[in-house]
Amino acid sequence: MGSLRTPVGPLPSSIYWRRRGVALLLLASLGLLVWWAMNIGGTGSTGSGDDGAGGPATSISPEPDEDEDGDEDLVEDRPGGRDPGDEDDDDADDDAGEDTGDAEGTGDGTGDGADGDGDPAGPGAGDVEGIAIDDPAAPAGSGGAGGSDGGSSGGSTGSGGAVAASLPRCPGGALELSLSPVSNSYPPGELPRLRLTLTNTSSADCRADLGHRSFTLTMTRTDDGNRTIWDSTTCPTGSASAPVAVPADDGTERIITWDRRRSVEDCDTRGPEAPYGTYLAEAEIDGFPVARTTFRLEED
Repeated sequence: MGSLRTPVGPLPSSIYWRRRGVALLLLASLGLLVWWAMNIGGTGSTGSGDDGAGGPATSISPEPDEDEDGDEDLVEDRPGGRDPGDEDDDDADDDAGEDTGDAEGTGDGTGDGADGDGDPAGPGAGDVEGIAIDDPAAPAGSGGAGGSDGGSSGGSTGSGGAVAASLPRCPGGALELSLSPVSNSYPPGELPRLRLTLTNTSSADCRADLGHRSFTLTMTRTDDGNRTIWDSTTCPTGSASAPVAVPADDGTERIITWDRRRSVEDCDTRGPEAPYGTYLAEAEIDGFPVARTTFRLEED
């Protein structure tokens, strides 16, 4: 014990004390280094493993609940909280909102039949205006006859292949309109169809316009004091201008299909089904005489 307090050796005692201090300092430093290494290594092992972050990762994996029958409840919501029906609505809104400006149509205009609950299905099912105007001479699926927006194709042609939009407007007195029903009466569930004939009495091709800015159509129930049941000027949709070529000394036809529903002021909803009875249909293009015809919607 005396050698610990009083160093023994050939050198001065201060040198031995200095050596002892350096040795103790090295031991202390080594101990701190080992402690630091152990703490850093332990913390890093709890990281995410992908980005090297040292924070603890939390994972929650709840067990699905079971109902009384032992069936597990399945989560059917899609990521992002959107309901599957929202996407369908968006697609429908996008389709209804398209307006190409060249008056192209898309409908087939046949429109016969009824949906599952007995309501007529056809023009108006996705279009509040409620009519389709189609070219019976156009190839099936060509879309060149006008769609459910009541417009006709801007690419309709007259004799010689002249594009309708490039033709001059039919002068007053040169264009005659006639309207007739495809059938005189329509049973419940069948959509009324009218034949609109445009006749050019001049010696040059010209164009008429069946867009909602120039063309109007009304359905009036004569059994009810000539009360207007449907009017194309209420909530018009589609192209404002839809030129149709009318060949010289000849004519062209369009088939108009009505969805058999009333006009309503709320353009976001479909009107109720039109009542049975005798109807007067009136078609007019600005600047030309009105064409009229009658037909009947039969009672159940």
